[in-house]
Amino acid sequence: MNWFDLHDLENRLIESNVSDQEGFYYLLANVILFGIGSYGTGDSYNYNIFMYADMAIALCITIVGLNLTFKVNKKGDNQDYFKRFMALYFVIGIRLVLFLVLCITPAIILGYFMLGGASSNKTVQDFVFLSLYTAVLIFFYYLLIQSFQRVAQHNPGVE
Repeated sequence: MNWFDLHDLENRLIESNVSDQEGFYYLLANVILFGIGSYGTGDSYNYNIFMYADMAIALCITIVGLNLTFKVNKKGDNQDYFKRFMALYFVIGIRLVLFLVLCITPAIILGYFMLGGASSNKTVQDFVFLSLYTAVLIFFYYLLIQSFQRVAQHNPGVE
C-alpha cells in the first residue's frame, strides 16, 4: 500500500497493478483516518465519554462490516467489489435516511417530550442517542452484507 507517492500509485492504477485486496486496504484506511478525524469537529454529546464510546463503537462496526462485505464478495463470484460497494452503500444509505426521517423522527420527538425535554437527564439523552446510533449502524451494515450476499452469489444459470 502506497501512502505518499502519488505518481507511483497513478502508474500502478494505469497498469492495473492494484488488486482488489489493496484497494480494500485503501478504503479501510480512509474510513478509519477520516472517520476518526470527524469526531473532533462536533459536540453531539454532553459528556466526552459518550463521544469516545461512539467513536470506538462506530469504528469497530465499520471495520467488521467492511471486512464482512469483502469476504462475502470474495466467497461469491469475487467480482467488482468497489463498484458494488459504492452503489449498494449509496442506495442503502439513502433508503435508511428516508426511513429514519419518516419513521423514527416522530418517535424521537415523542420521546423527547416524554423524557421532559431539555431539562431531562443529560446522561440519559447521551445514552439513548448512542444506543440508537449504534443500532442504526449495525442495521445499515446488516443490510449491506445481505445485499452483497445476493449480488455476489447470484448465478444467472441457476434459478
